[in-house]
Amino acid sequence: MKIIKISIFLMILLISCSRVKTYTREYIEKYKPDITIKSGSIDNISLKDITLNVLIEIKNNLPFELPIEKIEINLINNSGKVFANSNSEENGEIIKIPSNSYKDINIKFNAKYADIFETAIDAIKSESLKCNGDITLTFSVSKMKFKFNYNTEINLLK
Repeated sequence: MKIIKISIFLMILLISCSRVKTYTREYIEKYKPDITIKSGSIDNISLKDITLNVLIEIKNNLPFELPIEKIEINLINNSGKVFANSNSEENGEIIKIPSNSYKDINIKFNAKYADIFETAIDAIKSESLKCNGDITLTFSVSKMKFKFNYNTEINLLK
């Protein structure tokens, strides 16, 4: 009788362990989130700075909820200089994106005139305010920390 109880216990343990899915670093890197720039705009112009808005869409390609701890974005002009930066860590909230779904996130930037001057000259010449967005997503899954970098063009003024 004791052997039967032990056998049943071991079978239940094996069945429950087989249902626990572990994800490797390679799997998460293969199915890393996708980022799309949905829009960019000038939000406000004051005497001391310009507030820029960038709306990004993050797609979670993983079969579990994605807890994004931090989104960092550097706006880089045509000369390769960072003229504004922002990060989601300022509000201290973890951004959760359900499995296999999308989430729109609005990021605001304050750009000082001294920093944006060269970018503005390029914008006048080309009649559009385009820059590169250097984006870093940081999250932890299964006791592993991930930082994925993305680089994309952002059109702030058409």
